[in-house]
Amino acid sequence: MTVTSPRRGVFADLFCGGGGLSYGAEQGGFDCALAADIEPQHVGVHHYNMPYGAGVVTDLGQATGDDLRRGALRATDIDLIGLGRNPEMLTKLTAVFGGPPCQGLSNMGRKDPSDIRNDLVDHFLRLVGELQPRYAVMENVPGLLEARNRPVLDGLLERAHQIGFNVVTPIRTLRAIDFGVPQTRERIIIMLYRRGENAPAYPEPTHAVDPNGSDLFLRRTPTVAEALDDLPDADLFEALLTSDEVRLDGFDPGYISSYALGLKGLANDVDDLSYPRLWDPQLLTCSMRTRHSDKTRGIYERTPPGKSAGEGHNLPRLHPDRYSPTLRAGSVGGTYDGRRVSGHTAPRPIHHRLPRVITVREGMRLHSYPDHVRLHATKFQGFRELGNSVPPLLARAIAHQIRIAAGLAPEKPTDALAPGNPELLLAEPRAAHALLAA
Repeated sequence: MTVTSPRRGVFADLFCGGGGLSYGAEQGGFDCALAADIEPQHVGVHHYNMPYGAGVVTDLGQATGDDLRRGALRATDIDLIGLGRNPEMLTKLTAVFGGPPCQGLSNMGRKDPSDIRNDLVDHFLRLVGELQPRYAVMENVPGLLEARNRPVLDGLLERAHQIGFNVVTPIRTLRAIDFGVPQTRERIIIMLYRRGENAPAYPEPTHAVDPNGSDLFLRRTPTVAEALDDLPDADLFEALLTSDEVRLDGFDPGYISSYALGLKGLANDVDDLSYPRLWDPQLLTCSMRTRHSDKTRGIYERTPPGKSAGEGHNLPRLHPDRYSPTLRAGSVGGTYDGRRVSGHTAPRPIHHRLPRVITVREGMRLHSYPDHVRLHATKFQGFRELGNSVPPLLARAIAHQIRIAAGLAPEKPTDALAPGNPELLLAEPRAAHALLAA
Protein backbone atom coordinates (compact mmCIF):
# COMPACT_ATOMS: atom_id res chain seq x y z
CA MET A 1 0.00 0.00 0.00
CA THR A 2 0.96 3.62 -0.37
CA VAL A 3 0.01 6.33 2.05
CA THR A 4 -0.55 9.77 0.54
CA SER A 5 1.40 11.78 3.09
CA PRO A 6 3.57 11.19 6.16
CA ARG A 7 2.03 14.23 7.82
CA ARG A 8 -0.92 12.42 9.39
CA GLY A 9 -0.72 11.53 13.05
CA VAL A 10 0.45 8.08 14.14
CA PHE A 11 -1.27 6.09 16.89
CA ALA A 12 -1.16 2.80 18.76
CA ASP A 13 -4.33 1.10 20.00
CA LEU A 14 -3.83 -0.91 23.20
CA PHE A 15 -6.50 -3.42 24.27
CA CYS A 16 -7.70 -2.89 20.70
CA GLY A 17 -10.56 -5.41 20.65
CA GLY A 18 -12.48 -5.15 17.38
CA GLY A 19 -11.12 -1.66 16.74
CA GLY A 20 -13.82 0.96 17.33
CA LEU A 21 -11.28 3.43 18.68
CA SER A 22 -8.96 2.71 15.76
CA TYR A 23 -11.58 3.35 13.08
CA GLY A 24 -12.55 6.59 14.75
CA ALA A 25 -8.88 7.61 15.06
CA GLU A 26 -8.29 6.93 11.36
CA GLN A 27 -11.38 8.96 10.48
CA GLY A 28 -9.98 11.72 12.67
CA GLY A 29 -6.75 11.93 10.65
CA PHE A 30 -4.42 9.30 12.14
CA ASP A 31 -2.59 6.21 10.84
CA CYS A 32 -2.52 3.02 12.89
CA ALA A 33 1.05 1.91 13.65
CA LEU A 34 0.16 -0.84 16.13
CA ALA A 35 -2.86 -2.66 17.54
CA ALA A 36 -2.32 -4.97 20.51
CA ASP A 37 -4.56 -7.25 22.56
CA ILE A 38 -4.29 -10.52 24.47
CA GLU A 39 -6.96 -12.21 22.33
CA PRO A 40 -5.67 -13.37 18.91
CA GLN A 41 -9.13 -13.31 17.33
CA HIS A 42 -9.57 -9.64 18.13
CA VAL A 43 -6.13 -8.72 16.82
CA GLY A 44 -6.82 -10.79 13.71
CA VAL A 45 -10.08 -8.97 12.98
CA HIS A 46 -8.38 -5.62 13.57
CA HIS A 47 -5.57 -6.60 11.20
CA TYR A 48 -8.06 -7.71 8.53
CA ASN A 49 -9.64 -4.26 8.57
CA MET A 50 -6.46 -2.20 9.02
CA PRO A 51 -3.70 -4.35 7.50
CA TYR A 52 -1.28 -1.45 7.09
CA GLY A 53 -0.53 -1.46 10.82
CA ALA A 54 1.09 -4.13 12.96
CA GLY A 55 -1.12 -6.55 14.88
CA VAL A 56 0.52 -7.86 18.04
CA VAL A 57 -0.92 -10.52 20.35
CA THR A 58 0.41 -9.94 23.85
CA ASP A 59 -0.57 -9.72 27.49
CA LEU A 60 -0.45 -5.98 28.04
CA GLY A 61 -0.26 -6.56 31.76
CA GLN A 62 3.17 -8.09 31.18
CA ALA A 63 4.44 -6.45 27.97
CA THR A 64 6.78 -3.46 27.94
CA GLY A 65 7.01 -0.54 25.57
CA ASP A 66 10.12 -2.13 24.04
CA ASP A 67 8.16 -5.36 23.49
CA LEU A 68 5.59 -3.41 21.50
CA ARG A 69 8.25 -1.65 19.44
CA ARG A 70 9.86 -4.97 18.57
CA GLY A 71 6.47 -6.48 17.76
CA ALA A 72 5.68 -3.65 15.38
CA LEU A 73 9.00 -3.96 13.57
CA ARG A 74 8.64 -7.75 13.20
CA ALA A 75 5.30 -7.39 11.44
CA THR A 76 5.65 -8.24 7.77
CA ASP A 77 2.57 -6.38 6.54
CA ILE A 78 3.56 -2.90 7.60
CA ASP A 79 5.06 -0.85 4.78
CA LEU A 80 7.49 1.44 6.57
CA ILE A 81 8.69 3.06 3.35
CA GLY A 82 5.16 3.62 2.08
CA LEU A 83 4.16 5.07 5.41
CA GLY A 84 6.89 7.64 5.04
CA ARG A 85 8.12 6.83 8.55
CA ASN A 86 11.42 5.57 9.90
CA PRO A 87 11.70 2.23 11.71
CA GLU A 88 11.59 4.06 15.04
CA MET A 89 8.03 5.29 14.40
CA LEU A 90 6.82 3.92 17.71
CA THR A 91 9.23 6.30 19.41
CA LYS A 92 7.39 9.19 17.70
CA LEU A 93 3.76 8.34 18.36
CA THR A 94 1.29 11.17 18.23
CA ALA A 95 -1.18 9.29 20.39
CA VAL A 96 -1.95 6.10 22.25
CA PHE A 97 -5.61 5.10 22.45
CA GLY A 98 -6.94 2.33 24.62
CA GLY A 99 -9.82 0.82 26.54
CA PRO A 100 -8.43 -1.48 29.26
CA PRO A 101 -11.00 -4.03 30.50
CA CYS A 102 -13.14 -2.64 33.27
CA GLN A 103 -15.52 -5.39 34.47
CA GLY A 104 -14.80 -4.59 38.11
CA LEU A 105 -15.80 -0.94 37.60
CA SER A 106 -18.94 -1.42 35.54
CA ASN A 107 -22.45 -0.97 36.93
CA MET A 108 -23.39 -4.04 34.87
CA GLY A 109 -20.67 -6.17 36.47
CA ARG A 110 -19.84 -7.25 40.00
CA LYS A 111 -18.89 -3.68 41.06
CA ASP A 112 -15.66 -4.90 42.61
CA PRO A 113 -12.93 -2.23 42.80
CA SER A 114 -10.45 -4.99 43.71
CA ASP A 115 -11.15 -7.01 40.53
CA ILE A 116 -7.75 -7.98 39.16
CA ARG A 117 -8.73 -6.70 35.71
CA ASN A 118 -8.90 -3.17 37.10
CA ASP A 119 -5.09 -3.34 37.33
CA LEU A 120 -5.01 -3.12 33.52
CA VAL A 121 -5.91 0.56 33.84
CA ASP A 122 -2.57 1.06 35.60
CA HIS A 123 -0.78 -1.05 32.99
CA PHE A 124 -2.23 1.13 30.23
CA LEU A 125 -0.70 4.19 31.88
CA ARG A 126 2.57 2.33 32.45
CA LEU A 127 2.79 1.63 28.72
CA VAL A 128 1.91 5.23 27.90
CA GLY A 129 4.85 6.25 30.07
CA GLU A 130 7.17 3.82 28.29
CA LEU A 131 6.02 4.73 24.78
CA GLN A 132 5.87 8.49 25.53
CA PRO A 133 3.37 9.62 22.87
CA ARG A 134 2.38 13.26 22.73
CA TYR A 135 -1.18 12.40 23.74
CA ALA A 136 -3.12 9.49 25.20
CA VAL A 137 -6.83 8.73 25.41
CA MET A 138 -8.33 6.10 27.71
CA GLU A 139 -11.99 5.16 27.59
CA ASN A 140 -13.79 3.41 30.42
CA VAL A 141 -17.19 2.84 31.97
CA PRO A 142 -19.09 5.69 33.67
CA GLY A 143 -18.80 3.77 36.95
CA LEU A 144 -15.17 4.89 37.14
CA LEU A 145 -16.34 8.26 38.47
CA GLU A 146 -18.47 6.78 41.25
CA ALA A 147 -17.36 7.11 44.87
CA ARG A 148 -16.70 3.37 45.27
CA ASN A 149 -14.10 3.55 42.49
CA ARG A 150 -12.38 6.69 43.77
CA PRO A 151 -9.20 4.77 44.74
CA VAL A 152 -8.87 3.56 41.13
CA LEU A 153 -9.34 7.08 39.75
CA ASP A 154 -6.96 8.64 42.28
CA GLY A 155 -4.33 6.06 41.40
CA LEU A 156 -4.82 6.81 37.70
CA LEU A 157 -4.29 10.55 38.22
CA GLU A 158 -1.21 9.96 40.35
CA ARG A 159 0.29 7.58 37.78
CA ALA A 160 -0.32 10.11 34.98
CA HIS A 161 1.60 12.73 36.98
CA GLN A 162 4.46 10.28 37.59
CA ILE A 163 4.94 9.51 33.89
CA GLY A 164 4.99 13.18 32.88
CA PHE A 165 1.44 13.69 31.64
CA ASN A 166 -1.30 16.14 32.51
CA VAL A 167 -4.96 15.12 32.57
CA VAL A 168 -7.67 17.28 31.02
CA THR A 169 -10.08 18.09 33.83
CA PRO A 170 -12.82 17.85 34.76
CA ILE A 171 -12.97 14.31 33.36
CA ARG A 172 -16.14 13.98 31.31
CA THR A 173 -18.66 11.35 30.36
CA LEU A 174 -19.48 11.49 26.63
CA ARG A 175 -22.73 10.19 25.15
CA ALA A 176 -22.62 8.47 21.78
CA ILE A 177 -26.07 9.83 20.97
CA ASP A 178 -24.60 13.37 21.02
CA PHE A 179 -22.25 12.50 18.16
CA GLY A 180 -24.63 10.96 15.63
CA VAL A 181 -24.73 7.39 16.98
CA PRO A 182 -28.26 5.94 17.36
CA GLN A 183 -27.42 4.34 20.70
CA THR A 184 -27.71 5.55 24.30
CA ARG A 185 -24.15 4.57 25.19
CA GLU A 186 -22.03 6.55 27.64
CA ARG A 187 -18.29 6.30 28.19
CA ILE A 188 -15.79 8.04 30.42
CA ILE A 189 -13.06 9.61 28.27
CA ILE A 190 -9.78 10.49 29.96
CA MET A 191 -7.51 12.72 27.84
CA LEU A 192 -3.83 13.05 28.68
CA TYR A 193 -1.15 15.24 27.17
CA ARG A 194 2.60 15.18 27.72
CA ARG A 195 3.95 18.14 29.59
CA GLY A 196 4.87 20.85 27.12
CA GLU A 197 2.16 19.88 24.61
CA ASN A 198 -1.03 21.83 23.93
CA ALA A 199 -3.96 20.62 26.01
CA PRO A 200 -6.75 19.03 23.94
CA ALA A 201 -10.38 19.97 24.53
CA TYR A 202 -13.27 17.58 24.92
CA PRO A 203 -15.43 17.48 21.79
CA GLU A 204 -18.74 19.29 21.98
CA PRO A 205 -21.93 17.59 20.75
CA THR A 206 -22.59 17.62 17.03
CA HIS A 207 -26.07 16.03 17.23
CA ALA A 208 -29.17 16.16 19.38
CA VAL A 209 -32.33 14.10 19.70
CA ASP A 210 -34.34 17.31 19.26
CA PRO A 211 -32.18 20.06 17.75
CA ASN A 212 -35.10 22.49 17.73
CA GLY A 213 -35.30 22.22 21.48
CA SER A 214 -31.60 22.67 22.18
CA ASP A 215 -29.37 24.13 19.49
CA LEU A 216 -30.37 24.85 15.90
CA PHE A 217 -26.78 24.29 14.77
CA LEU A 218 -26.83 20.64 15.89
CA ARG A 219 -27.85 17.86 13.54
CA ARG A 220 -30.57 15.40 14.47
CA THR A 221 -29.37 12.05 15.80
CA PRO A 222 -30.49 9.27 13.42
CA THR A 223 -33.05 6.76 14.67
CA VAL A 224 -33.06 2.96 14.74
CA ALA A 225 -35.15 2.84 11.56
CA GLU A 226 -32.75 5.17 9.75
CA ALA A 227 -29.85 2.93 10.78
CA LEU A 228 -31.40 -0.39 9.79
CA ASP A 229 -34.21 -0.12 7.27
CA ASP A 230 -32.10 -0.34 4.11
CA LEU A 231 -30.64 -3.70 5.22
CA PRO A 232 -32.36 -6.85 3.94
CA ASP A 233 -33.90 -9.33 6.36
CA ALA A 234 -31.19 -11.91 7.08
CA ASP A 235 -33.89 -14.58 7.57
CA LEU A 236 -34.59 -14.49 3.81
CA PHE A 237 -31.20 -16.09 3.08
CA GLU A 238 -30.65 -19.78 3.79
CA ALA A 239 -26.90 -19.34 3.41
CA LEU A 240 -26.79 -17.15 6.51
CA LEU A 241 -27.61 -20.14 8.72
CA THR A 242 -24.03 -21.35 8.27
CA SER A 243 -22.16 -18.30 6.99
CA ASP A 244 -22.03 -14.63 7.93
CA GLU A 245 -22.07 -13.40 4.32
CA VAL A 246 -24.31 -13.56 1.25
CA ARG A 247 -24.48 -11.75 -2.08
CA LEU A 248 -27.33 -9.29 -2.64
CA ASP A 249 -27.46 -9.21 -6.43
CA GLY A 250 -30.74 -7.58 -7.45
CA PHE A 251 -31.70 -6.39 -3.96
CA ASP A 252 -33.24 -2.89 -3.96
CA PRO A 253 -33.12 -1.27 -0.50
CA GLY A 254 -35.43 1.56 -1.55
CA TYR A 255 -34.94 4.60 0.66
CA ILE A 256 -31.49 4.93 2.25
CA SER A 257 -31.04 7.45 5.05
CA SER A 258 -28.17 9.92 5.04
CA TYR A 259 -26.76 8.07 8.06
CA ALA A 260 -26.71 4.76 6.16
CA LEU A 261 -25.24 6.45 3.09
CA GLY A 262 -22.39 7.66 5.27
CA LEU A 263 -21.68 4.15 6.57
CA LYS A 264 -21.71 2.88 3.00
CA GLY A 265 -19.12 5.50 2.07
CA LEU A 266 -21.54 7.23 -0.31
CA ALA A 267 -21.95 10.55 1.51
CA ASN A 268 -19.77 13.64 1.24
CA ASP A 269 -18.53 13.56 4.82
CA VAL A 270 -15.85 16.24 5.19
CA ASP A 271 -15.08 15.11 8.74
CA ASP A 272 -14.14 11.60 7.62
CA LEU A 273 -10.38 11.54 7.00
CA SER A 274 -10.10 7.76 6.68
CA TYR A 275 -8.68 5.81 3.75
CA PRO A 276 -11.10 4.78 1.01
CA ARG A 277 -11.61 1.02 1.08
CA LEU A 278 -11.78 -1.58 -1.66
CA TRP A 279 -14.85 -3.63 -0.77
CA ASP A 280 -17.93 -5.17 -2.34
CA PRO A 281 -21.12 -3.31 -1.33
CA GLN A 282 -23.22 -6.13 -2.83
CA LEU A 283 -21.90 -8.53 -0.17
CA LEU A 284 -23.97 -8.51 3.03
CA THR A 285 -21.56 -9.41 5.83
CA CYS A 286 -21.61 -10.01 9.60
CA SER A 287 -25.17 -11.31 9.26
CA MET A 288 -25.27 -14.93 10.45
CA ARG A 289 -28.81 -15.79 11.49
CA THR A 290 -30.05 -16.85 14.91
CA ARG A 291 -32.51 -19.76 14.97
CA HIS A 292 -35.65 -19.07 16.99
CA SER A 293 -38.47 -21.47 17.74
CA ASP A 294 -41.97 -20.61 16.56
CA LYS A 295 -42.91 -19.96 20.19
CA THR A 296 -40.05 -17.51 20.65
CA ARG A 297 -40.84 -15.73 17.41
CA GLY A 298 -44.42 -15.39 18.58
CA ILE A 299 -43.30 -13.79 21.84
CA TYR A 300 -41.06 -11.37 19.96
CA GLU A 301 -43.87 -10.56 17.51
CA ARG A 302 -46.17 -9.64 20.40
CA THR A 303 -43.58 -7.44 22.13
CA PRO A 304 -44.36 -3.76 21.47
CA PRO A 305 -41.48 -1.58 20.19
CA GLY A 306 -39.64 0.04 23.06
CA LYS A 307 -40.77 -2.62 25.57
CA SER A 308 -39.13 -5.75 26.95
CA ALA A 309 -40.29 -9.22 26.02
CA GLY A 310 -41.91 -11.22 28.80
CA GLU A 311 -42.50 -14.94 29.16
CA GLY A 312 -38.91 -15.64 30.18
CA HIS A 313 -37.34 -13.46 27.48
CA ASN A 314 -35.85 -10.38 29.11
CA LEU A 315 -34.89 -8.70 25.84
CA PRO A 316 -35.74 -5.14 24.80
CA ARG A 317 -37.42 -4.55 21.46
CA LEU A 318 -35.99 -1.65 19.49
CA HIS A 319 -38.28 1.27 18.73
CA PRO A 320 -38.04 2.47 15.11
CA ASP A 321 -38.27 6.17 16.01
CA ARG A 322 -35.96 6.07 19.01
CA TYR A 323 -32.48 4.82 19.84
CA SER A 324 -30.88 1.54 20.75
CA PRO A 325 -30.00 0.85 24.38
CA THR A 326 -26.31 0.25 25.07
CA LEU A 327 -25.17 -2.83 23.19
CA ARG A 328 -23.32 -4.97 25.68
CA ALA A 329 -20.55 -7.44 25.03
CA GLY A 330 -20.71 -10.20 27.56
CA SER A 331 -17.38 -11.63 28.62
CA VAL A 332 -15.33 -14.79 28.69
CA GLY A 333 -14.65 -16.23 32.11
CA GLY A 334 -11.19 -17.37 32.99
CA THR A 335 -8.28 -17.10 35.36
CA TYR A 336 -6.50 -13.75 35.68
CA ASP A 337 -3.30 -13.73 37.69
CA GLY A 338 -4.40 -16.83 39.53
CA ARG A 339 -7.90 -15.52 40.36
CA ARG A 340 -11.06 -16.87 38.78
CA VAL A 341 -13.49 -14.40 37.19
CA SER A 342 -16.87 -15.23 35.71
CA GLY A 343 -18.14 -14.61 32.20
CA HIS A 344 -21.56 -14.17 30.66
CA THR A 345 -23.31 -13.66 27.35
CA ALA A 346 -25.04 -10.31 26.99
CA PRO A 347 -28.59 -10.19 25.58
CA ARG A 348 -29.20 -8.81 22.11
CA PRO A 349 -32.18 -6.56 21.41
CA ILE A 350 -35.11 -7.62 19.25
CA HIS A 351 -35.38 -6.06 15.80
CA HIS A 352 -37.89 -3.22 15.58
CA ARG A 353 -39.81 -4.79 12.65
CA LEU A 354 -38.90 -8.47 12.66
CA PRO A 355 -39.51 -11.20 15.27
CA ARG A 356 -35.85 -12.00 15.92
CA VAL A 357 -32.77 -10.62 17.62
CA ILE A 358 -30.54 -8.34 15.60
CA THR A 359 -27.55 -9.55 13.59
CA VAL A 360 -23.99 -8.42 14.19
CA ARG A 361 -24.22 -6.12 11.12
CA GLU A 362 -27.39 -4.53 12.46
CA GLY A 363 -25.61 -3.98 15.76
CA MET A 364 -22.69 -2.45 13.89
CA ARG A 365 -25.08 -0.03 12.18
CA LEU A 366 -26.38 1.00 15.61
CA HIS A 367 -22.75 1.46 16.70
CA SER A 368 -21.73 3.58 13.63
CA TYR A 369 -19.26 1.10 12.11
CA PRO A 370 -18.71 1.64 8.37
CA ASP A 371 -20.16 -1.15 6.23
CA HIS A 372 -16.72 -2.14 4.91
CA VAL A 373 -15.65 -3.14 8.44
CA ARG A 374 -16.05 -6.80 9.36
CA LEU A 375 -15.98 -8.41 12.80
CA HIS A 376 -15.41 -12.06 13.64
CA ALA A 377 -17.72 -14.36 11.69
CA THR A 378 -19.11 -16.05 14.81
CA LYS A 379 -21.98 -14.26 16.50
CA PHE A 380 -20.48 -14.65 19.98
CA GLN A 381 -17.12 -13.13 19.12
CA GLY A 382 -18.62 -10.55 16.77
CA PHE A 383 -20.94 -9.22 19.47
CA ARG A 384 -18.13 -9.25 22.04
CA GLU A 385 -16.00 -7.11 19.73
CA LEU A 386 -18.95 -4.83 19.06
CA GLY A 387 -20.13 -4.41 22.63
CA ASN A 388 -16.65 -3.79 24.03
CA SER A 389 -15.85 -1.07 21.51
CA VAL A 390 -16.22 2.68 21.38
CA PRO A 391 -18.60 3.77 18.59
CA PRO A 392 -16.38 5.04 15.76
CA LEU A 393 -18.26 8.34 15.37
CA LEU A 394 -17.66 9.12 19.04
CA ALA A 395 -13.99 8.09 18.71
CA ARG A 396 -13.70 10.28 15.59
CA ALA A 397 -14.86 13.37 17.48
CA ILE A 398 -12.23 12.71 20.16
CA ALA A 399 -9.49 12.08 17.59
CA HIS A 400 -10.23 15.36 15.84
CA GLN A 401 -9.59 17.18 19.11
CA ILE A 402 -6.28 15.38 19.57
CA ARG A 403 -5.32 16.22 15.98
CA ILE A 404 -6.13 19.91 16.51
CA ALA A 405 -4.13 20.06 19.75
CA ALA A 406 -1.20 18.35 18.01
CA GLY A 407 -1.21 21.00 15.27
CA LEU A 408 -1.92 18.55 12.44
CA ALA A 409 -3.87 19.69 9.39
CA PRO A 410 -6.89 17.62 8.29
CA GLU A 411 -5.62 15.44 5.47
CA LYS A 412 -7.80 12.98 3.55
CA PRO A 413 -5.88 10.14 1.81
CA THR A 414 -6.78 9.25 -1.77
CA ASP A 415 -5.31 5.76 -2.15
CA ALA A 416 -7.81 2.97 -1.53
CA LEU A 417 -6.87 0.12 0.81
CA ALA A 418 -7.66 -3.55 0.32
CA PRO A 419 -8.63 -5.68 3.34
CA GLY A 420 -6.34 -8.28 4.87
CA ASN A 421 -6.52 -12.08 4.93
CA PRO A 422 -10.20 -13.16 5.18
CA GLU A 423 -9.13 -16.31 7.06
CA LEU A 424 -8.65 -14.03 10.09
CA LEU A 425 -12.43 -13.54 10.28
CA LEU A 426 -13.07 -17.24 10.89
CA ALA A 427 -9.98 -18.24 12.83
CA GLU A 428 -10.00 -19.81 16.28
CA PRO A 429 -7.44 -18.34 18.71
CA ARG A 430 -4.52 -20.63 17.82
CA ALA A 431 -5.10 -20.25 14.07
CA ALA A 432 -5.43 -16.47 14.37
CA HIS A 433 -2.15 -16.31 16.26
CA ALA A 434 -0.44 -18.37 13.56
CA LEU A 435 -1.84 -16.25 10.74
CA LEU A 436 -0.65 -13.05 12.43
CA ALA A 437 2.82 -14.50 12.95
CA ALA A 438 3.15 -15.86 9.40
